Amino acid sequence: MEKKLIFDRSVPFYAVRRPTYPDALIREVLDFSGVSTGELAIEVGAGTGIATQPILDAGLNVVAYEPGENLASYCRERFDGHSLTVKQAVFEDCDEPDGSAALVYSATAFHWCDPARGYAQAMRVLRPGGTLALFWNRPFIGRRDDPTHMAIQKAYAKWYPSDKVASELDQQRYARRREQIIEHGFELREFKLFYGTRVMNAKEYCELLLTYSDHLALPDDRRNGLLEGVFDAIERSGGSVTVYDTFDLHLATKPKD
Repeated sequence: MEKKLIFDRSVPFYAVRRPTYPDALIREVLDFSGVSTGELAIEVGAGTGIATQPILDAGLNVVAYEPGENLASYCRERFDGHSLTVKQAVFEDCDEPDGSAALVYSATAFHWCDPARGYAQAMRVLRPGGTLALFWNRPFIGRRDDPTHMAIQKAYAKWYPSDKVASELDQQRYARRREQIIEHGFELREFKLFYGTRVMNAKEYCELLLTYSDHLALPDDRRNGLLEGVFDAIERSGGSVTVYDTFDLHLATKPKD
């Protein structure tokens, strides 16, 4: 199974454990784009519709591209009766008419696109001056003054060791995203960070881990061992863990000329 399709195995957990996007972030997208009721927005990688909901609530017609069969079916059922068309396909195969969209947006999904084809499709379907809004959620628990985090790391050291040092604010990653947007012909207008926190119990946090492709891709014995270790670490450390969310938003426009 392609790694980008592995999320299709975790629809129930994805729907309830991935965070919603801050209201301020969604308002920024809508205000910047200046979209009007009834205009077309194209979503890249709808998942369970976490970012679909607020765009529909704003009165836009949404065409969502979602390659996962279960995820696509979930979205169709969840938003039945709304101005939403879900296409089970990758965005690289988008067949919307040239210049038809006022907004192309993607919530924690555009990195799964082939960059050359993904940006080219966004450029093609956007009207001149149309908005490309790319945003991601980056959860973090690794604050070194947090004893629960230190206990969790022992489970990772045993079952999923890595020499990578996690960073709460990955400025290099943000810079690469901005550079890529510009490299593919868009005019980058804004870059903003938004923040949130969640407190989760051991069961909830383990379910969250089952929405990440690297964890899902682990062999069963290692994944199960890791989840048991993480669960026990949280239980022994007071029964809850604080997740610090950072959302990076990149707003760009298709040139008018």
